[in-house]
Amino acid sequence: MADIRPKTVIYTASGKWESGMLVNSAAGSFTDILTDMPESSGGTDMGPRPLDYILTSLIGCAGGTLSVLAKRSGFEYTGFTGEAQGILDLGGFLGVPGVSKHFTSVSAIFIVETDESKERVKEICSLVEEKCPVLNLLADAGVKLEIEWKIADLEGA
Repeated sequence: MADIRPKTVIYTASGKWESGMLVNSAAGSFTDILTDMPESSGGTDMGPRPLDYILTSLIGCAGGTLSVLAKRSGFEYTGFTGEAQGILDLGGFLGVPGVSKHFTSVSAIFIVETDESKERVKEICSLVEEKCPVLNLLADAGVKLEIEWKIADLEGA
């Protein structure tokens, strides 16, 4: 019988302020993960904004979740790409009452290269949305999510 007890994984990160808005962080064995802001916002534009990492994390997590679920279910695919956009009302950061301080909405388009049937693609994509930790973190924070899945047109490539 399969072990269905919860398994806890601990993630760690550290960071050090360099100057202005530039922070140099590390996560796991990866170092020199820079976050900054554009010059127009008082930064030096030496790295992505922190919220940019949320969007790239969503794409990476969806792709990783797809990989795990595809392997478990025998779903065959040859590629995955994603694009995401988040909308932030700066009023929350500036102290306007009732305005969220995080993304109010995130939209993403994920494209899967596969010869699987549309029904199988729909099933696996639904499972990815159900299981993806970053997507669920955003949903649990009350972020409005618009997720679209497409099958790549391999003939037009």
